[in-house]
Amino acid sequence: MLSKTVLATLAASLATFAIAAPVVDVEERAYGYTPSYNWGSTTTAYGATAGTACTKYEVISARGTTESQTSPYGNTATVNGILNQVSGGAHYEVVYAADSNFATGPSIGASDLVQHVNGRLSSCPNMKFVLIGYSQGAMVTVTAENNSQLPRNAVVATILYGNPYWLPGRPENSGKSDYLKRLNAARRQSFVRLPSGTALAGYGDASATGVKTPATYQSITKDYCNTGDIICTSTGSIYAHLAYSGSPQQTQAIAYATSQLHAAGI
Repeated sequence: MLSKTVLATLAASLATFAIAAPVVDVEERAYGYTPSYNWGSTTTAYGATAGTACTKYEVISARGTTESQTSPYGNTATVNGILNQVSGGAHYEVVYAADSNFATGPSIGASDLVQHVNGRLSSCPNMKFVLIGYSQGAMVTVTAENNSQLPRNAVVATILYGNPYWLPGRPENSGKSDYLKRLNAARRQSFVRLPSGTALAGYGDASATGVKTPATYQSITKDYCNTGDIICTSTGSIYAHLAYSGSPQQTQAIAYATSQLHAAGI
């Protein structure tokens, strides 16, 4: 169970800021903050939701705190990008509250993810899966991977953004980009200035729990944490945490998942 300190930090960082599209709109009005979100084509991705028919693969998305169940901005463009690049896929959004109950939310979401995968494999034994988690959704994804009931050979790629379990020096840590530096230059507002590049130091808000990507999943995981992302490094601001969508990291993640699906024969 998360400590009271970790819960307080997460609640202050996530729940107070309410990381969701409506709040981003508020931030844009208050601070002149205009992130370059790339929402992608929602017709392909969120129209191709998981059903009873077998598909070649599924992209399973776990959303961040307070995000919409149907079209969470943190993962939407990545989901769309993969489905647009590789035919024969579908999308499933993990069902969980995604509220500020970080003590039980990730495990509830993980249970839904594992149950869904096994349910699909019971009817479609050759199906493959790409897992995507943003913020608290990254906690859901990593928690699911630590569940022995999740079939490792069915998962071909995992993408994590702003992971509260993030630790420096891990082999799954990914991403090198000057995206935040360029975003700063375009904005030219020092009071919301973001550090540039990918984090090399810091500790995720929930890293003290000891939950981490299992060794068996490290080779297929891309864990992106921006420098100055207060959720995955515990320092900085919320702005870096909102900067994954539309970023080069997102482009890298889509390309990686696409190559992994192709390598699996899809």
